[in-house]
Amino acid sequence: MRLAYLLTPLVAIALAACATPDPDTATTDAAPSEVAEIPLHSAADSLAMQAFDYAGGPAAWASVAALRCDFAIERGGERIPIRHHLWDRTTGAYRIDWSNGDTLYTALFDVNDYTAGSVYMNGRPLADSTLADALDNAEQAYLNDTYWLLLPVKLFDDGVTRGLDADSSDATTAALTLAFDGVGLTPDEAYWIYINRDSGAVEGWTYVLESGGVGQSAWVDYQPFETKAGPVLLSARKERADGLAILTDALALPTDLDPAASTDPAARLDGRALAADAPTEL
Repeated sequence: MRLAYLLTPLVAIALAACATPDPDTATTDAAPSEVAEIPLHSAADSLAMQAFDYAGGPAAWASVAALRCDFAIERGGERIPIRHHLWDRTTGAYRIDWSNGDTLYTALFDVNDYTAGSVYMNGRPLADSTLADALDNAEQAYLNDTYWLLLPVKLFDDGVTRGLDADSSDATTAALTLAFDGVGLTPDEAYWIYINRDSGAVEGWTYVLESGGVGQSAWVDYQPFETKAGPVLLSARKERADGLAILTDALALPTDLDPAASTDPAARLDGRALAADAPTEL
């Protein structure tokens, strides 16, 4: 069983918002209780921190207990939902719902040990013979989809090498380069992140895949959310020049999760964020 629409980029770096995880004992994907200061050693680090701060910064992201989003595409004005995500950052519990025709799937796993998770088809657990592959696909979808959403939060992940590309910069936008030191599923990919010099907003990115293919999109539709430690901003839409858009929308930062969402495949995500958890006004 394969997950449909696994769109690059797919960088398998542990999704710790404020910590630097040890890949041998990766247990940091739950929201950290303390915020470690991130050392800045270069102009590239300072630019990356400006982008992180625009997205909310380490303290605000440390206070985010849960995250809800959809991963979808828009083609010809039509929104095509792909996957629905819910992440309990206090425990590491993760849920993905998706469909293939009339068949409904749910993956329930822990981001720190996805191999111990479960995948359900129409409410019934998959057989052991297919479970491992299904969980591999679910983890890849989690990594792919959240990277599209949370790139500004992940610029200081362990193994990420940051640099500046003066030739790709101009008076208003600075180009931050990202490379990956032997980490992730696709460590040979490269990224150029275009950051507004004044605000720190990520305005877009270009990436070169291991296959040699090139992708580019503009990051727009930033949506604000309040946390106990201040506001965070997330881009819900990435627009390509050919008219296709990658959507990371139906965003919410829930503060009171139903425990059944982490255990019951019948408690499906409906693809829309609850009104009470919707973005605040800009």
